Amino acid sequence: MASPSKKPLHAAEQTRPDVAEARERWKAGQGDLDPAKLVFIDETATNTKMVRAYGRCPKGQRVVGSQPFGQSKTTTFIAGLRCDAITAPWVLDGPINPDAFLVYIDKVLGPTLRPGDIVVMDNLPAHKGDERPYDRTFGLEF
Repeated sequence: MASPSKKPLHAAEQTRPDVAEARERWKAGQGDLDPAKLVFIDETATNTKMVRAYGRCPKGQRVVGSQPFGQSKTTTFIAGLRCDAITAPWVLDGPINPDAFLVYIDKVLGPTLRPGDIVVMDNLPAHKGDERPYDRTFGLEF
């Protein structure tokens, strides 16, 4: 009997005909992309409650740890990555959300973009909202 293994999960939307067609168009057009025009954006965060849950100690002794009590503090870092440099770095005192992401797009990333740039991002809920900032052209002619 085989041992259990973790199954890979894929977004159910990938099987929708419109999404599958868009993915195929994206794959087919990748060879025509200029790597110098790609800007990948991503974020990471740390939280004061991020402590190790396990530890090691000599046999017969107990591991004792501590963590901050009460309100936790989150710090978020977001930046763009070009083929030759990191661009538009931003540190946010708090978690990323649609409002904070819109500020990042308008005030930090937008001014660094050049005509023809292609911004690539993941599907994080903070990248979504009533106003879709990624549909903007920032006054540039594309």
